Amino acid sequence: MTTHRERIQTCLAGEIPDRTPVALWRHFPVDDQSPSNLAAAQIAFQRTFDFDLVKVTPASSFCLRDWGAEDVWLGATEGTRSYTNHVISRPQDWESLRDLDPGAPHLAGQLDCVRLIRQGLGPDVPIIQTIFNPLAQAKNLARGFRRSPEPPGVLSRRRSGRGSMAFSTLCNMHKRVNSITSSLRA
Repeated sequence: MTTHRERIQTCLAGEIPDRTPVALWRHFPVDDQSPSNLAAAQIAFQRTFDFDLVKVTPASSFCLRDWGAEDVWLGATEGTRSYTNHVISRPQDWESLRDLDPGAPHLAGQLDCVRLIRQGLGPDVPIIQTIFNPLAQAKNLARGFRRSPEPPGVLSRRRSGRGSMAFSTLCNMHKRVNSITSSLRA
């Protein structure tokens, strides 16, 4: 019998698998408030449908909460959240946006979630962590984007803040990939 991992690896190698890999995912807007609850929901979903990979679907705010962003789920079935605290309310606020350490509480919590999923499903089910792009993060950090041109100094400060978001995103993505890769070898 071909495992899910073998099926995906066969496709990635450009070879023909025993069948086309299949994966679907969804958000878990109540369970995604806790790493252990999200892991349990993701594991139950996988055990029910037995897809060829698991895409971990945290709330979009998981990568912003350590900067102070806050949100609330108001019942949207697809998991969309409303942000109740925006960290950036004026252009100068971009300057204070610091690089996040992957060990920051909410980012570390998401790593714990992935570890729990790996423990629950074993090594034969590939896992993909959702990583939100820096522009999506910027939209949720700021109260809104201006459409009119900014003075040159403000634009460079905004670029600096978005650079911190991009840097933090890349560092966290690197740590997640290393964490997942290490767990796959185990």
